[in-house]
Amino acid sequence: MSIKSDGKFMMRLLCSKSRVAPLKKTTLPRLELCAAVLLANLIQKVSSSLSFSGSPTLWSDSTVVLSWLKAPSSNWKTFVANRVAEIHELTSKCKWRHVRGVDNPADHISRGLTPQQLHEMASWWQGPPWMNGHENEWPPESFIEMLELPEKRPMATALIAVEVNQLIQRYSSLSKLQRVTAYCLRFRHNASKSRTERKTGELTAREIEAALTQLIKAAQREVFFNELHDLQRKNQVSSKSSLKMLHAFLDENNVIRVGGRISSSNISYSQKHPIVLPPKHHLTKLIVMQEHIRQLHAGPQLLLSSIRQRFWPLSGRNLCRQIVHQCTRCFRSNPKAVPQLMGNFPRQRLEPTRPFLRCGVDYCGPIYVKTSRRRGSQPIKAYISVFVCFSTKAVHLELVGDLTTEAFLGALKRFTSRRGKCSDIYSDNGTNFVGANRELKDLRKVFSSKSHQERLHHYSSSQGINWHFIPPRSPHFGGLWEAAVRSLKYHLRRIVGNASLTYEETYTYLTMIEACLNSRPITQMSSDPNDLNPLIPGHFLIGDALTAIPDPNMIDIPVNRLSIWQHVTRMQQHFWSRWHKEYLSSLQVRPKWTREAPSMQQGDLVLIKEDNLPPLRWSLGRIVQLHPGEDGVSRVATYLISLVVILQLQRQSCAKSEIGLGGRWLGGGAGGMTDQQAGVPGSKNGSAE
Repeated sequence: MSIKSDGKFMMRLLCSKSRVAPLKKTTLPRLELCAAVLLANLIQKVSSSLSFSGSPTLWSDSTVVLSWLKAPSSNWKTFVANRVAEIHELTSKCKWRHVRGVDNPADHISRGLTPQQLHEMASWWQGPPWMNGHENEWPPESFIEMLELPEKRPMATALIAVEVNQLIQRYSSLSKLQRVTAYCLRFRHNASKSRTERKTGELTAREIEAALTQLIKAAQREVFFNELHDLQRKNQVSSKSSLKMLHAFLDENNVIRVGGRISSSNISYSQKHPIVLPPKHHLTKLIVMQEHIRQLHAGPQLLLSSIRQRFWPLSGRNLCRQIVHQCTRCFRSNPKAVPQLMGNFPRQRLEPTRPFLRCGVDYCGPIYVKTSRRRGSQPIKAYISVFVCFSTKAVHLELVGDLTTEAFLGALKRFTSRRGKCSDIYSDNGTNFVGANRELKDLRKVFSSKSHQERLHHYSSSQGINWHFIPPRSPHFGGLWEAAVRSLKYHLRRIVGNASLTYEETYTYLTMIEACLNSRPITQMSSDPNDLNPLIPGHFLIGDALTAIPDPNMIDIPVNRLSIWQHVTRMQQHFWSRWHKEYLSSLQVRPKWTREAPSMQQGDLVLIKEDNLPPLRWSLGRIVQLHPGEDGVSRVATYLISLVVILQLQRQSCAKSEIGLGGRWLGGGAGGMTDQQAGVPGSKNGSAE
């Protein structure tokens, strides 16, 4: 070890250790490596007992050992690799340097000395003379790392040949796969030909067809290996083979074709003997997928018929159905809605109240009304406001002159003046009126404008009316008034048709239609002539004042003890008793959406249904929050929407608004996002969650 005293360095022997060479003969570089291991263990033991400042320097006169230590242990054979790894671990903080053999004190103990010689050997006790100076005064490093070293682990060189089957799995387009294979076949051809016989330029149709033949042969060799062997040996397949019913044979290109029974027909050779395609193979799927696109997204039956003009895919019918089902464009063109189980009726539909205390409102139209009876009078647009009672299904119709807030409030005032004030009114959300139709856009402006909503809320709150909106884009939540609008249109088309009527004539017909709608039974009709007449909404509209106070129960009082007015009251209460027994119990049945469907999940991608847009123009959205109903089923969801114009392949950002959905859950894209809400089919008509 080196000691610094009065600015001078002194080198003194601290300890030494040696071992006898093994009896088993080994190479000299291996013995030198074992000596380096011995030095590494010695310096590890000394450094654990003493505290060194700096990094110890270790010396060796073997250039082979130093070259081994400069490389990773994985480069050498097992004997050298194990010892190099041990040295690296023990001397990670040390520096290895080369020393000449004449200056190496370790050679003295390896060659052997007498005690007298060892006592007089200064280099053994003090090291080489130059080592008593500063490190900067030591001789420069003259060691050059060796390039050719013994004990080097041989590097395994493997030539990897990519099989055609692996090449098929890499591509999702048959045309691209054919072109890649055609270029590979061209390279093989050019490599074995002279310069004048090589093929250059664009791929020809013959080369692309030859590439498809090679791909089919590879797929058949992978799946029908035993059948190919049998056909080559005895020209027929085994009785257990899936090709036994096709009477398969090999053509001149060793491609399996269908023998069949129509070889005498006057059709093309490919149609008489189509190429057999293995089922569930990726190449078969690519061929069917390309034919599906070539046939303009044909259905399963047409697709299978077109495929069999040249190929015979096993289990082809199921494969064609699978390809059509997995086609995103076909799915988006004809999406299937996934309705939830029909929800329970809201409390407002099940409580006996006077007519129109709780009701829903909707707009219908436009219809054309003449301003006067004069000749040449131009018709103008008018609209019909439909009010439907929640408890009795009674209908009230009001004719509205235009789509303004003043006209709507006027219709509402006329309604409440004739039918009494309402406690709750339900209506569609403004975003339900989105569409290509101009009237729908105008109607949406009325319902969604801030001024309209402010005036509507101000008027309704001043009159003690609570206004409710159903979830956006979910007209099935307002099925009660949607059904009333449909019934109104049924009568209106048959009465008015294309005739242009004046305002008074139109209003007269509307009141007649209203009388018809209020005369419809709301319970089942019986064929027994002795049964009571069925309940109709008109039963609840006659005999009661608009401002009548609640009357005592007179159902159990004998008729002979009642006055004439009490008898009228008893008749009305009798209607409500029948309402409880006959009508309310009939609401138990779910006429549709009778099965529980998989519930929506947060993060699902959905397709936003638009009634006035083609399916490929529907937007995509991602659900961010669910709103479960009272039964725990989520029929309303809040989602982020991205307006993606599929046909133009452009992304558009959309303004923040509330929009609902009625489509099937589907995966989709990204883009400009805004919070939206959605109603899912499955709620009972007239509900408002």
